[in-house]
Order: sequence, then structure tokens, then C-alpha cells
Amino acid sequence: MFFKKLSSSLLVGLMTTSLFAKVMPDIAVHGQLALDYLGHIQKQTGSTLTNGASLRAADLYVSANFNDSISANLEFGFSPDGVELGTAFIAFENLLPMTDVLLGQVPSPFCLENANSGKYLPFLERSLATAFKPCIGPGISVNHHQDSWAIKIAVKGTPLGHKRKKFNTTSNEIEKDSSYSNSFSDHYGVTVRGTWAPVLEDKMLVHTGLSFSYQSMAGTGQENLTTFSVSEVKGRNTAKVAENIPFFLKDYMVVGLELSPAYGPFQLEAEGLVTMTNPRVGKMDVFHALNAGANWVITGQSRSYSVKDGSFGAIKRDEVGDFGIWQLGVRYSRLDLSTDTMKNVDANNLTFALNWYPTEYLRLGMNYVMSMMSDNMKTVSGPNAPEGTLALRVQTVF
Repeated sequence: MFFKKLSSSLLVGLMTTSLFAKVMPDIAVHGQLALDYLGHIQKQTGSTLTNGASLRAADLYVSANFNDSISANLEFGFSPDGVELGTAFIAFENLLPMTDVLLGQVPSPFCLENANSGKYLPFLERSLATAFKPCIGPGISVNHHQDSWAIKIAVKGTPLGHKRKKFNTTSNEIEKDSSYSNSFSDHYGVTVRGTWAPVLEDKMLVHTGLSFSYQSMAGTGQENLTTFSVSEVKGRNTAKVAENIPFFLKDYMVVGLELSPAYGPFQLEAEGLVTMTNPRVGKMDVFHALNAGANWVITGQSRSYSVKDGSFGAIKRDEVGDFGIWQLGVRYSRLDLSTDTMKNVDANNLTFALNWYPTEYLRLGMNYVMSMMSDNMKTVSGPNAPEGTLALRVQTVF
């Protein structure tokens, strides 16, 4: 409850500040709209998957700069189900030398693929390696950076508006259609990420990083882990693994290593993550995940890089020709959820990507995802985890 009261006080303070400020803040509005079409070419027996279009993202970002060092930032996600609050924080830049402090609903700094904005990924979805990534939440984040390295620490609680499912300790099952966000205390998490670019030149750089995350699932302990798609596609009724596998945890820890060298238009990226879980029933399980990929901007441009954030951003629009920017990508990812009681629960995905950026604000993307799942992974993910999907996206960023 402390984090929720803190966030509410911060938001009230922000509103009061804006009302009585002598000078109106500089307000900037950004956003993205992404429409997907999924064609499931290879399905499992018994699948009820349907091909068709869906709204993948409709996000709005609002920032208000009160002066050179204080700003307020809000993020909203729109869907047919309603409006969801994303990050919502006040940022104090250079509160200490080269150190920023964020207060409110803050992001969790963790792993390279999670740090990279989804708007600028070469692929339409993040990989299996981010299955256990920490989520946003009300709390505090302290970020320090130097010329070639940065470190971020975040302590936060349960995301505001988060809907949790009740865990029945008698049957060891999640009670369907049981949402009770306000019926028990918040859990908390601590995330630390350090990044270093030992090579940082105009055309060449090498990015390295190490992440650690601890997430308590305590409260009354009756909730499940965030769900994720084993096939790296998200559509109308694609399966989510954690709806069918017993992730009923007291807490868990994740450690991740990352490496990404880039030379001009070429970039390689690799990450390995180990998740150690403390379940409510049984002993500790250890899960493994990794991804390795490459992307090439065939028209010669390169991706931007931020030492402060330890992340890659949009493609630099240097010397863009009449046909815009073209990009190719390939990625392999693996997730192993095997335990002592259930062996060989793993998935291996291979994704091919083609992107065209005709303008600064428009992206047309195509992915083909091949998902090779073990029989036990198919059992826990259900028949609606596709084995081969062609995904198309029209995305505008403004």
C-alpha cells in the first residue's frame, strides 16, 4: 500500500504544480499505432486459431517539461478492452551529477531486448528470452551514467491497475474469472542493470550488460506469474503459456548477460538468462532462456545507440534514398521450462524479418516465425500455440 499511496501523492502534487506554475510547461505528445495481420500457416492438431487482423498497439506518450531538470511522463495503452496506464513518473534529471531519479510508476531496467523500445525492434515481437522480465510498478528508479557505462536500480511494487488471479491453495489451481487486485498487499521487486560499451566509435561499438531482478510474489501469495506467448506472436486467441502451466511462486530471481557488437549497418545481439523460482509447492526450479540474432540495414544506415539507457533506438536517417530504408533480420530464441517433475518442456523459435521504412513515421514489417516445441511444451501451451506464422504489420510512429 505504501507504493500506491506514494504514487497517488506524486500525481496530486504534479497536478497542483501544473495548476499554480507561473510558466506553463512544454508539453510533447508522442505515440504509435500498429495493426497486425497473422496468417497461421502451420497449426497444431485441435487448434482453433483464426487468421486475420488485430490492433496490436495504440500507445500515447505525454511528457511535460517544467524546466531543464524536472519533467512528468505518462504512458497510456488503448485496446478494445479499454485504457491501460503504463509508466507514469516524475523525472529529476541530474539531481546528482550524471544521475537521474524517477518517482512514480517506473520502468524496470532489465536486459537489452527489454530496454529497447518495441517501436524500433527489428522484429515484431520480443523473444522468448524476455518471458520472465520484470514489469513496471510504483516506486523509485535511480539511473547513473558516464561516457561509456551506466547503471540503473529500480525498487517498485505491484503495477497500478494490475489485475491478479486468485490461487486456490487447496486445488493448486488458478481460479478462473477471479480478479481481486485490492484484496491483498502489494508485492515488490528490485531490478539492477549495468551496461558498458568498451568500444564506442562513429561506425563501430560493442555493448555489454548484466542484469539482476528479484521479484516477490508474496502478498497473500495467491497469484500467478505474468503470461507470455511461446510462439512469439500475439493475435486474437494465440496461447499464453502461464495460463496452462503451474507458475505459482513465492518469489523468483533472474540473472541475464547481454552482448551486442555493431559495425555500421550490421548488428549482432545475444542474451542468456537464468530464472530461479521459489514455488509454493515443491522445490526450486531453474529455467533457461536465450536469444541470438542479427540485423542488417541493407540501405547502409545504422541504428542509434544511447549509453545513458544502454539501448538501441531508431535507424538513423542518413542519406535516405527515394526508396526509403530497408532492413533484414534473423533471430533464434530458446526457452527451457523443464523441471524435476516434467522433463523436456522447451521451445525453439526461428524468426525471419523484413522491414521497410518509406518515411520517418511509417514502417511496414513482415515476420515469419517457426516455432519448434517439444511434446510437453505443446501440452502446457495448448493447441493454440502456432508452429508457423506469417505476421504483417503497418506501424506509424509520431
